[in-house]
Amino acid sequence: MLIGFFTACSLAAVRRPSSQPHAIAFEGVSTHCDFADGVPLSSEYEALHLVKFEGPGFGALNGGVPMHACTLWHGAFPPLGNDSFAGSGFLGFSTLHAFHERTGKPISPETIRFDVRMTNLVASFAAVDGHAVTVELWSGAGLSFNDNGVLLKTFLLPTSAEMQSFNLVDENDIFVDCVRRMEV
Repeated sequence: MLIGFFTACSLAAVRRPSSQPHAIAFEGVSTHCDFADGVPLSSEYEALHLVKFEGPGFGALNGGVPMHACTLWHGAFPPLGNDSFAGSGFLGFSTLHAFHERTGKPISPETIRFDVRMTNLVASFAAVDGHAVTVELWSGAGLSFNDNGVLLKTFLLPTSAEMQSFNLVDENDIFVDCVRRMEV
């Protein structure tokens, strides 16, 4: 699950940078109670929040699915069989499910591409299985086949059934600056 708070960096922005914070809480998109009915998140937040989501594989078949908290309340879809999530929307992943009526699975890794260079990123995660989440922050064009950018920082974040927020900061406790791509 991922909730991000983004503000644009003032250095080398593709568009005019915004000083307003942007939050993605997965409340404004179509959400489902069943992974099998979902569709991987893609460009739903592109215009408003300057961000695009991409799952693994070719053709946008896989990736995180916008889910509703009813998935948690019903407890029918492990590993989300608890009610610890506060809120009604989240980006969900499951290796146990496949989509109905289409090819693909709600699996990670998820690539989040920003239209402008970002800073002050905060991400929130919860996982019942307790596995850590790896987050990589990258610079660079982000869309070019021959410019993957530079890896700015890698985080290995602990998870629990309770939602935890993480400031994506460097070893000096300063937010990583000018991020164009985040891989979770």
